[in-house]
Amino acid sequence: MKKTSVLILIILALLIGFMVWRFINISKKDAIVVIGEGSVEVVDQKPGQLGTTIKEVRLAQNGFVVIKGVVNGNAGVTVGVSKLLRAGVHKNVQVLMELVPGQEYAVFLYADNGNGVFDDLDDVLIEESEAHFFVDEDEAFFGK
Repeated sequence: MKKTSVLILIILALLIGFMVWRFINISKKDAIVVIGEGSVEVVDQKPGQLGTTIKEVRLAQNGFVVIKGVVNGNAGVTVGVSKLLRAGVHKNVQVLMELVPGQEYAVFLYADNGNGVFDDLDDVLIEESEAHFFVDEDEAFFGK
């Protein structure tokens, strides 16, 4: 009976070891990545600026602010990406992009895949991190 118990323990240990090894070596595209939470706060922007200012970004891990133009209610092409942001809270994050008067934009947070460069195919979208802002149409304050 003792030999059977020892054999079962050895098999369980090997099985657990294999599962840990497999989890560590699984390809990134096949893995389910738990990235924690993120949040973004943005307000409407004024035209004529060199980019947009995101009021506050909270990241559970390193990542990027990604801005896409909104067309027919759906986020479209990426028009701006922040520099790599470290995990934590960031205030007044600048994203260089052209601000089109009257345009709506969607803001997303992506978790970095570890290389420090944004890639929408390899970096992971942080679910439910989407926010929207508009660019004012009135350019009167620029003296036009």
